[in-house]
Amino acid sequence: MINNVEWYFGPLKKYVEFSGRASRKEFWLFALWNWVIFFVLLLVLFPLAIIHWLGTLLPYWAVWVRRLHDTNRSAWWLLFSVIPVVGTIGMTVMMCSKGTDGENDYGLDPLAVPALDAGPLPQATLKPSTEPSATKVVQQGSMADELKKLSELKESGILTEAEFEEQKTKLLKSD
Repeated sequence: MINNVEWYFGPLKKYVEFSGRASRKEFWLFALWNWVIFFVLLLVLFPLAIIHWLGTLLPYWAVWVRRLHDTNRSAWWLLFSVIPVVGTIGMTVMMCSKGTDGENDYGLDPLAVPALDAGPLPQATLKPSTEPSATKVVQQGSMADELKKLSELKESGILTEAEFEEQKTKLLKSD
């Protein structure tokens, strides 16, 4: 399980990744840590707080855009936040709202990713079939879909190369 500090460093590592989706937890823990660090630096050394704010502006925008993507909204909705009071309240509601379940226009559900490590994949629990081979093609098709999903997760940066290989090996062994 990821500890709360790692939720701060995750968006920093993906500082220019405006594609994909970010869960509410990723967005809000990044925002929380960002503001805590900023206010501590503000109390200690004002110029350092400004440098921190400027240095985290791009990662903050990136995670903000990915959070909008999770609710199936485009990045253009960021302009809504420019409207005084109404924009701030509206954007806060959008950031608090639940993301779309499953895949949407912007990628896979970020909450579905931990399920990959939850245990054996559904194909591993299937019993050998005595049915005609046409049924097995459907089962292999679902494995191909799982491999495609894993590949998309790797390409989007959600899975590392090592995690991808581990999940791929588990999936292939389950056949």
